[in-house]
Amino acid sequence: MLLLADKSYAQHDYAYMCESGSGWSFGALINGTFHSKITKLKTTILSEPYFLGYTDHEKPLSELTKQLGGGAFIHYKIPNSKFGIENEITFSQAGGTYSFNNTDKDFNYDIAFRFQYVNFQSLVRYYPTIPINELGQRNGFFYVGLGPSFGVNVSQERIFYTSAGSGKLPEFGEDATTQQQLRNVLKGQNTFGLSAEVGFMIPSLRADISLRGHYSFTDAIETIDNPYNFIEAKNRLTYFQVSYKFTFSDN
Repeated sequence: MLLLADKSYAQHDYAYMCESGSGWSFGALINGTFHSKITKLKTTILSEPYFLGYTDHEKPLSELTKQLGGGAFIHYKIPNSKFGIENEITFSQAGGTYSFNNTDKDFNYDIAFRFQYVNFQSLVRYYPTIPINELGQRNGFFYVGLGPSFGVNVSQERIFYTSAGSGKLPEFGEDATTQQQLRNVLKGQNTFGLSAEVGFMIPSLRADISLRGHYSFTDAIETIDNPYNFIEAKNRLTYFQVSYKFTFSDN
């Protein structure tokens, strides 16, 4: 009886996800950004070579534990097709780092942009391997998705400055003072872009895991008029995430 019940449960969860099926489902998700980067930080921060004997570069944020998020989704499987539409509202963290090193004076600093977003996303999904009907049940199947994403920046001043080296002079001031000055003239912005994903769904577990990439078409940073020679640039945000989703209900 238990085996029959388990089989019936799995088939119920799977029925709407066959090619001939249709229906709604909703659930929750956990995401983690394992790589994020903002372009043209070098141009914004150091638009001209004002110094000699230095190196500078842009670094991605790659600490997964510091870029965790989550949210909720609602999904609709389009009848008589291998397509579905998924709408999501999620919280995520992403950004990038500008790193400067004056080799002549032994002075270096990092400016880390660790922005937080509430995202609204709508993805069209394609399930290439789903069966024609529920009798062709599989243990799981792959999918790909593509769609627009709008991110509301809820932490526009989440910028962190740290400096070090024997060449760090008292007249440079405290890191906290410099950090506040940066926050006054560099502001995180809302972003609009495109998200793409590839994932694997396991109907019997009511779960799926996916890898997602995002690229913003709009600037992630606004540069306000300032005395530091910071300038506007095309500061595009790119990030990659892993996501685990759990379906609460389906029909």
